[in-house]
Formats: sequence, C-alpha cells, structure tokens
Amino acid sequence: MKTISFLSILLSTLFFYSCTNLPGFNIEEEKSLTQFADGIIDFSSEYSAAPGPWSTFVVLGAPDTYPDYGDKLTAWASKTADGQDEFLTLAFDTAQYVNNVSIYETFNPGAVTGVSVRNTDNGSWVPVYTGAAERRVPRMARIKEISFPKTSFLVDAVKINIASRQVSGWNEIDAVSISGFYKD
Repeated sequence: MKTISFLSILLSTLFFYSCTNLPGFNIEEEKSLTQFADGIIDFSSEYSAAPGPWSTFVVLGAPDTYPDYGDKLTAWASKTADGQDEFLTLAFDTAQYVNNVSIYETFNPGAVTGVSVRNTDNGSWVPVYTGAAERRVPRMARIKEISFPKTSFLVDAVKINIASRQVSGWNEIDAVSISGFYKD
C-alpha cells in the first residue's frame, strides 16, 4: 500500500513539473527591481544643451545632487524659471511591472502635477498620478514618492508633468526611479 501511495505522489509531482514547461503553465519567479532613468525620450525645455549643466542629461542615473538643496548644475532645470509648464519623458533599461515612481526634487519642489507610465504592449500612456501643484512645500530637497497598485503591463518609460508657472523659480529634478517587479 505504501508503494502505491509513493508511486502516486511521485507520478503526480512529475506530471506537475512537466506541465510547468507548457505555454500558460510556466511558473516564473517575480523579482523586485528599482532602476533609475537611463534615456531621454522627450522634454519641453532644458536650461542648457545636453550634456551641459542643468540639461536633461543630468537627470539620468542615480541622484548626484540629492539630498542637497539648491540651484545645482547636477539637476535638470527648464529653460526659464516660470515661462511655461514643462515635462520630462524618460526611458528605463528593463521593462517591468511598476508600483512606484520616485522623483528627486532638489530645488523649489512641489510643481509635479502628473505622472504617466508607458504600456510596452501598445505604447499607450497610463496616468498613475494627477494632483495640484504644492505651493507650501518646505524649501528642501525631497523624494516625491508616487505609489499605486502594480501595473498589469510592463512599463519602460515615465512622463512627468511640471506646473512650473505655479511654483515660483526653477523646479529642479535630480533623478527619477521606478520600482516594482519583473519576471525571471
């Protein structure tokens, strides 16, 4: 009797593992991933041409201004302080499921009013944050954390809307990261 039970369990286990290699039955392990932007897709303006100071180039990679506050040449700034609303569209190396966008604001924070992520399946932009400009934010560097339910699609880019005319002075951004999961 023990032999029959053992063989039944063994055969069931072998059947289960053989099915995991069939399409639709593959069990992939989710791994957490945080990555910083590594490419510029589009932008409204920049204070100087890349790779110069305050250009879009300096927003790439890990923070190099934060946690310092002030008008630093290692953070992106728009062409004018309050001339128009601005935007940055940034690319990420590895497409992943996302549940957080972190924006490193290092001078005159509070102007971020919208964030969208790009669905790699169809190229559409999906809003994950919409809010009013924050005019009474302490004048110090901060990480604006935008958390939301994990996307059901892979994300490879982020677009940030900046209400520059509503928060006085240059609204400088040092870095942008996304966090979430990818399947191995």
